[in-house]
Amino acid sequence: MSTQFGEVADLYDEVRPQLPAELAELVLAYAGDISSAVEAGAGTGKATVLFAGRGFPITCVEPDPRMAAVLDDRVPEVAIEVAKFEDWQPPAGGVSLLYAALAWHWFTPVVRAQHAERALAPGGTLAVIAARSSYADPDVKAAMEPLFGPDKPRPPISGWGVDELRDHTNLTDIEVRVLDRIDPATPERFVALHETTSWYRMLPEAEQRAKLTAMREITTAYADRLDMTIHNTLILARHI
Repeated sequence: MSTQFGEVADLYDEVRPQLPAELAELVLAYAGDISSAVEAGAGTGKATVLFAGRGFPITCVEPDPRMAAVLDDRVPEVAIEVAKFEDWQPPAGGVSLLYAALAWHWFTPVVRAQHAERALAPGGTLAVIAARSSYADPDVKAAMEPLFGPDKPRPPISGWGVDELRDHTNLTDIEVRVLDRIDPATPERFVALHETTSWYRMLPEAEQRAKLTAMREITTAYADRLDMTIHNTLILARHI
């Protein structure tokens, strides 16, 4: 899993969109009774806060100690293991809920589903939450496109993610839910949000400065039209 976001862990926690509480309600309704939960790739706790305080212990697995430190400050009641999900050792007997929010695509393909399968107790639930964002205003989209090239989003997780889970015969009752919403953005948050994206973090420093200058010019031109459309997908599966 990538650790590049740890360089801006506090900013990431401040400006990245919150997850809808409805996602947790859907997971809990599907899962039923939960005795223990593990969050894979917990980051700074954007999803953790939705599940904490529900009457069951949560262990958060996060590879970047800088992200884990923010998570610990934000949700001190959860246990944290600083490790890659692929290297994490599940407890004997497994857990009744394993969830990953905005992190599944960072895990090693094939290995991620195998490890999730091993981590779940019989009857346990796997919940994978994904997000795709886009510019709500087409003029903003057109202005931003030259900064990082044509939009080439990952294939929808509702396709490849479900296909991957179906290859594992111990995972069944697969369901997919979709939630869409508009996330308002001020000019300051719009720029800061892009500073936390992987495409920006991987650029050389000089290119980052140039992108920031260009983005600030765009926010000046479209100050009241910077909202983002957020498309959340939830995939649920049960261990037989």
